[in-house]
Amino acid sequence: MKLKYKLSLFIALLIVFLAVSVMLIGINREIKGKEEKTANHAKIAAKIIATFKVSEIISNKPSDPVLLSNVIKLSIGLDPTIAFIVVSDGSGRVLDGEVNERWIEMDKNAGKLKTLEYLSQKGFVHRDLKSLSVDINKGDNVFGTVKIAFSLKPLAREILEAKIATIILGIVTLLAGFSGAFFIAGRITNPISIITSAMQKVKDGDFNQSVAIKRNDEIGYVARTFNLMTEGLK
Repeated sequence: MKLKYKLSLFIALLIVFLAVSVMLIGINREIKGKEEKTANHAKIAAKIIATFKVSEIISNKPSDPVLLSNVIKLSIGLDPTIAFIVVSDGSGRVLDGEVNERWIEMDKNAGKLKTLEYLSQKGFVHRDLKSLSVDINKGDNVFGTVKIAFSLKPLAREILEAKIATIILGIVTLLAGFSGAFFIAGRITNPISIITSAMQKVKDGDFNQSVAIKRNDEIGYVARTFNLMTEGLK
């Protein structure tokens, strides 16, 4: 492979590497920021529900299950990425909750309560979900827990779309970079080829050689030196 093509390919690959690296760093930061934002929204929803339960406990009023259920449903309605919410008392008994069947398929035979009990377990792990818990407390007194999970699938789709866009960008950048690099490489290798060819003719005994390369760089300096050398040999 000629030096011109080697140099062109090297420059093009370097451009692609830099472009793709910058894009991937930006994508990772954006995805991380969105994941943190989603987690914060879920945490706020959990705190609102926990505050609601604390106010019931402090007021010594009978618990209103319908109102609690409506608050939970409203939280899921406002943030569709929430997969489930489980409210438990201090002993771990499930008081109420809701499952977003968009993200979790509920077993109709097991029923809602059994599903919520399963989701409330500490060992529950789901590869597409992230969960967090907020204590229902007043000072040092803990009366229960609100466990909430949110889906990562919307982010996973964004990551896939970003990867496809990165691949397309890489191909386009490679083609554009190779075209530009071919021109730049030509600016470097063409004068060298001219000088090399003239030097070969001098080596063969033809001293009537000169190169018409007028540049104010190292290649231009070599060309001027070559011309002075052949003038001295005549």
